[in-house]
Amino acid sequence: MAGWTTEWKYPSEEMPQAAFWSYQRWYTDVAHRGSHPKEAAERNGDMHYEKLKGYKNETYSVRLSQKHRVVFEADKAKMKVTILQVGGHY
Repeated sequence: MAGWTTEWKYPSEEMPQAAFWSYQRWYTDVAHRGSHPKEAAERNGDMHYEKLKGYKNETYSVRLSQKHRVVFEADKAKMKVTILQVGGHY
């Protein structure tokens, strides 16, 4: 069975190396291991996976650091994550 997929998106702003590594670990878990984005967040520490309100599609975020987040849409039918923003705080 195929897992979840996503494509790399570069951070929108400079971020601390630890936040970038958190993003890289989460991305690798989803893109290369096919993990559900929530499972990838749980496996990589306290990334505070949350569903965001006020978006048309199923939109979520995971915490990379106190300041930086990854914001993404999750299409459950296609098992595809579309990364909208890396870095900053929505």
